[in-house]
Amino acid sequence: MARLTEIAAADMTAEQKSAAERISKMIYGLHGPYAVWIQRPKLAEAMLGVLHALRDEGILPRRMRMMATITVIRHWGADYAWGVNKPLALDAGVPESVVAAVESRQKPIFTDANDELAYLVATELLNDRRLSDDTFSLAQATLGDGQLTELVGAVGYFSAVALSVVAYDIKARTY
Repeated sequence: MARLTEIAAADMTAEQKSAAERISKMIYGLHGPYAVWIQRPKLAEAMLGVLHALRDEGILPRRMRMMATITVIRHWGADYAWGVNKPLALDAGVPESVVAAVESRQKPIFTDANDELAYLVATELLNDRRLSDDTFSLAQATLGDGQLTELVGAVGYFSAVALSVVAYDIKARTY
């Protein structure tokens, strides 16, 4: 990691070791923003809890979550996170043409209304720092309050991921 000295496992506090073990089980290693967040183990575990709530216990369809994820990550220019999440988005069913458009920072041509809605919500939040009344009404009518809450939460979580990747110049797996 270019801007932060990694903590060797032998140098971790008991709290860091405990958090690192839980993180490693859930995301298969201590890498990406978690390698930064482990500096503050309570933060790392809280962020892991958000990921768990979105990914493992969430009600928002995986494809919509991944559509929002790649939109957020590309917005912030977090290349490491893009490399991790692009294949996950494709695996979730986001079409290659849509992923390619997001990657090249072009507005995708959508064939799926839910993909388009996830993109619209994420893009408005990131660019306008709010949701228009029309977008909010459409999203609420389509998703209901629970899924819309998760979609907005995913935009926030993956913004934190992307900002950490960019701020700490994370370019590769670290641990």
